[in-house]
Amino acid sequence: MQIDISGRIDGTAEVHRMVALLLEHGGVAIDDYTPHPWTLPEIVSGTVIDGLRFFHFRGYHERIRGHGRPDSLTPPAQVHRSKRVRGCHQLGGHS
Repeated sequence: MQIDISGRIDGTAEVHRMVALLLEHGGVAIDDYTPHPWTLPEIVSGTVIDGLRFFHFRGYHERIRGHGRPDSLTPPAQVHRSKRVRGCHQLGGHS
């Protein structure tokens, strides 16, 4: 499943609620800001991976503005037009 989120509003709280519902029985979510497959406990607790939390678009943009694009962060070009949650996958089930 892919979810595109408009870049005009923050939407972080809504994304977290939606992902919590989708992952309540397991699985992972992948955002455009790190290559890490995020579990629900990591998302809820605010775990930081490579300096970013799940769907941390502000931190990502601050990082690339201040230091150029890090090699480990290679999202699609459209990340500047919209924020996306690329996938929510249930482990051992259907996506």
